[in-house]
Amino acid sequence: MLSILKNKGYPRTVLQRAEKEVDKLLQETLLKSKKSEKTRERIPFVTTFDTHSKRIRKVVRKYWQILMTDPSTSKVFKDYPLFAYKRGKNVNHYLNCNSVIKGDTVLHLTQGTKIILKGYFTCMSKNVIYYLKCGKGYVGKTNRINEHRSSICNSQTKATSISQHWAECKQNVAQLRWQVLEEIKTKLCQC
Repeated sequence: MLSILKNKGYPRTVLQRAEKEVDKLLQETLLKSKKSEKTRERIPFVTTFDTHSKRIRKVVRKYWQILMTDPSTSKVFKDYPLFAYKRGKNVNHYLNCNSVIKGDTVLHLTQGTKIILKGYFTCMSKNVIYYLKCGKGYVGKTNRINEHRSSICNSQTKATSISQHWAECKQNVAQLRWQVLEEIKTKLCQC
């Protein structure tokens, strides 16, 4: 190991000193699990990581003393919070939606003819007319298709017509697949 580190450019004196320190340590003490001593209980501040994360942290740090002077918040927050970040949505999240059936044609339910579709659609597409693939087939319109998916995931059978239909078909959310037929472009009112 020393020869590898020496070849990488580490000074010989530093390596010799480190070797002497390591030789003094006993294997039994190194293999024992160390119990962490919690002296503080920091409350985590969990948020989605994005470009503003540092600014949020700076604002909390800047006004921390004001929070500590308030009797009610000083009881809850004894120490500065531990900032933790969850991963935000990236391009891959929007491009790889398994529920949307990709394709430029759809088969008419009763006539059996092909209908040509125009446009590119994702889970985030708004104001759409869609075809829901299930045992019966279902055509509907919605402002946000993900609201239907959420109501099915949360077993809210009365929340939307889709969740009601899905409960009747007795299918799970993994089977939820739809194809967007058309996106309706709404004109904003120029009042």
